[in-house]
Amino acid sequence: MRQQLAQVGIVLRLKPLDPAAFATAVFTQRDFDLALISYCNGVDPEIGVRRMYHSSAVGNVPFSNAAAYRNADVDRLFDEAGSSVDTAKRGEAYRAMERIVAHDLPYWWLVETDFTSAWRSAFVDFAPWSGQFAERAAPAR
Repeated sequence: MRQQLAQVGIVLRLKPLDPAAFATAVFTQRDFDLALISYCNGVDPEIGVRRMYHSSAVGNVPFSNAAAYRNADVDRLFDEAGSSVDTAKRGEAYRAMERIVAHDLPYWWLVETDFTSAWRSAFVDFAPWSGQFAERAAPAR
């Protein structure tokens, strides 16, 4: 990353921090120009994605809105989607929100992690895409 940024005139100086110091520097003091953060979002944008973009998530909570991003339209779209049970309307609002944040770019995604789940056939009821992978799992009968 240092070499790539140098090609466009940016000097990257690393400041390694332990997890507690990192959380304080990034989410409380906002003492950073660039931070590498691994967000783990669930299958529902209301659970994992909202905390990264909604202005109500700007604060001292680790793994929330680290960019201190504020956009009234994004807030409104999250609120509309989160208050609806109609999946088509929710999807429309989330897609509109995505277009805005893709333009504003408060975060620059470097990596998308792909998780592979496997289990023995002696067990059943795994939920690989639920975020609660083994919550209902049990031995097969």
